[in-house]
Amino acid sequence: MYPFNKSKTFCILPWIHMATLTDGRTPLCCIADQDTNNNLNNNTIKEIWNSKEYKFARKNLLKGKQIKPCMTCFNEEDNGVASHRMTENKIWRNVLGKDYIEKLTNSTTSTGYLDNPPITLDLRLGNTCNSQCIMCRPQDSSKWVSLGVATVTRSMRSLRADSASSISFQFP
Repeated sequence: MYPFNKSKTFCILPWIHMATLTDGRTPLCCIADQDTNNNLNNNTIKEIWNSKEYKFARKNLLKGKQIKPCMTCFNEEDNGVASHRMTENKIWRNVLGKDYIEKLTNSTTSTGYLDNPPITLDLRLGNTCNSQCIMCRPQDSSKWVSLGVATVTRSMRSLRADSASSISFQFP
């Protein structure tokens, strides 16, 4: 079964990719909205790769079901935006080819278990960084921390106590 033809929710990443956050947590990808108990500080890559979260994702994405961790992509697509899922699928379809992707999905068991290891790792082993890339945030880049603190400080200074007292709230 070639998943791109069978499933409107298929994303290649749970079959080839593992992402980490700077605290060691491992969501399905760098933009997945997911609380996970998987953490590289406590689990091996092998344990995480076939954890309940990864197996659940593989099993349900093959069935064409939308899953909560991937709602950022599905919501973007509903609003006409080319999502991270769409971009990654396009890239990896060209890099890996139809036969390899079909082999991966066909080797996925009914429980979502996959014997093949990940082929890409996004290891964020800390937030010390010399850049201030637009796609990052303070928890991912130490360069953003100082800007975040400065922004909050400026905002707090501009908010005067007397202006806050003039706001009236009316409740039904």
